[in-house]
Amino acid sequence: SSETIVLLVLSVRCCVAISMSQSQSQSQKHEEEEEEFPTPPFRDLQPIKGGWLVKQGASVKSWKRRVFVLAKDMRYLYYYVSNTDKEPRGVIDLEGCIVGQDKTLSAERKTFCFSVQAKRSKNVSSNKLFADRMYYLCADSFQEMSDWINIIIRSGKWREQDMQEQQANQ
Repeated sequence: SSETIVLLVLSVRCCVAISMSQSQSQSQKHEEEEEEFPTPPFRDLQPIKGGWLVKQGASVKSWKRRVFVLAKDMRYLYYYVSNTDKEPRGVIDLEGCIVGQDKTLSAERKTFCFSVQAKRSKNVSSNKLFADRMYYLCADSFQEMSDWINIIIRSGKWREQDMQEQQANQ
């Protein structure tokens, strides 16, 4: 079985693309295992990073403040309406995502914004699945925005190490 991991950094826009290709049988097995999105209650998460971000809606382009959490597994980014929610409002699969600072929203008077283009995500409350959805998120400061971008980038590096360790153990 072969596995290729490519990490591309474009320094001008601070973007990162993480793409992974696996043998067909591994891909099919992966899709079967990953069909369902985990939806843990906020209190059950072991966060690596968490905090409030403003997110633009998918169909109604309004901006809503949500609690975002990157859990210990660093695979999924969860967002909640509040930290007392029993399940997330949405789940973003970070595998293969593209993340970067987004300056195009300054016309809407939004600052410290970044985008996450996810290959897979789910709105849990409406039970809608999305493919290649672009998420626009705004932080309260430049530092907070940079921290989120960097932790999402590092989540890709973590998966790379994890996959190499799994392959070595097989």
